[in-house]
Amino acid sequence: MLLKNAQLLNDRFEWETGDLRICNGKIAEIGPDLTEDGETLDCTGLHVTPGLIDVHTHGAVGTDYSRTNPAAIAQALRFEAQHGVTAVLPTMMTMPEAMIADALHALREYLRAPDETAAWVPGAHMEGPFFSMSKRGAQPAEWIAAPNMAMLRRLNPDGLVRLIAVAPETDGALDFIREAARTMTVSVGHTAADYETACAAFAAGATEATHLYNGMTGATHRAPGVVGAVWDTAGVNAELISDGRHVHPAIVRATFRLLGRHMVLISDSLVLTGMAEGTQGEDVAGHHITVRNGRCELDDGTIAGSITPLDECVRRAISFGIAPADAFFAASMAPARAVKLDGETGSLTPGKRADILVTDAAYRPRHVFVGGVPVPAAEK
Repeated sequence: MLLKNAQLLNDRFEWETGDLRICNGKIAEIGPDLTEDGETLDCTGLHVTPGLIDVHTHGAVGTDYSRTNPAAIAQALRFEAQHGVTAVLPTMMTMPEAMIADALHALREYLRAPDETAAWVPGAHMEGPFFSMSKRGAQPAEWIAAPNMAMLRRLNPDGLVRLIAVAPETDGALDFIREAARTMTVSVGHTAADYETACAAFAAGATEATHLYNGMTGATHRAPGVVGAVWDTAGVNAELISDGRHVHPAIVRATFRLLGRHMVLISDSLVLTGMAEGTQGEDVAGHHITVRNGRCELDDGTIAGSITPLDECVRRAISFGIAPADAFFAASMAPARAVKLDGETGSLTPGKRADILVTDAAYRPRHVFVGGVPVPAAEK
């Protein structure tokens, strides 16, 4: 397959006009006026970018990755691919060990025969249960646990978990971070830690912050908190939900200026993502949730989570004033690098997987390739 006459976001994340050849599931070559020797897709007027990577998503279109089965997982991952998300870390919420084990088992069963028209799953994300009681949000108090390396080893004998979030002020957390960081990415999240404790977590091996500003201590001029520690520590990657509801557009702009290419855009999407206004459901904790006013709400009107797919988060970031190249970097190369996938995907580089998104002038998906396999894009 040859993508011809495209505006390509090259591996320096600069726009250039050229062609891209896909061969055997890989990006074979990029350049001007490549020879046409097979199927060709004319991309005149279109943008070609790396496929998006969502390292923090709890589900979509009726699927909750925390309680599911292989068929439901495939359904959600097809939805993701249709929206230009070519790689996903299905994210488990805070739950008892047995429930997390069941969710990871379902994911392993899916991976025995994955759907080739769905987003690629290179691993899983455990968001909890090792959190602060005061910053647990809607997660049940009885499911919060102290960091437990033995539990993690039982749940992850095969290395399926690539990312785990931890509150560093909890008992034993710093030792847990040191050990876990040897084999996976550790993120600081759902935490009441102060600045000093957050800095200690980064020194111990944590390299990411879970949905920056949400579920953590904020920054003031005398108490920098976790947010201040992220700002002040070189090399820390910061997840951000740029749906315009979780973080104000002015803060999105300021954070991109401050953290640059250590921004990681995420959807943090829930089970009702992709569902119509008024659709009702239940999360894994048993909370009744409704799609209302374009967001997911509890019965009392409290925002329960995101229902915005990652491609829409990218478009909203651009609408807030983020340069398109920076927004796409934050949704492709930055997450790939954060979870150590950047040698395989995340940029339009010859030799990497052909995980590719083709968009129109408004950055809406027109064509998607997952490992070189064409996937139908979502309808406009």
